[in-house]
Amino acid sequence: MVPRSDLKRIHMLSDMPEAMLDRIAAISRLYIYSANMPLFESGENLKHFYMILTGQVSLSIDLVTDVSITLGTLGSGHACGVSAFIPESRSSSKA
Repeated sequence: MVPRSDLKRIHMLSDMPEAMLDRIAAISRLYIYSANMPLFESGENLKHFYMILTGQVSLSIDLVTDVSITLGTLGSGHACGVSAFIPESRSSSKA
């Protein structure tokens, strides 16, 4: 469970009613990742939606073998992995 106060730090949840935050808090889990640890790969069928409490996550795509470009960097309060909500969908980037 993630505390409601932490969830309020996520931009898309900041104005959500308390009852809804409680429901999300009950199914949320806090994970701590080390630097440069991949969260997911491009083309992966995601099982998790990621909300960034602290730190940064870079989204990138591979152009060819051993060549990738960074699409952007997400920081505290942002989220990634939206394709986890869409059945049979696959991620378009890696994080």
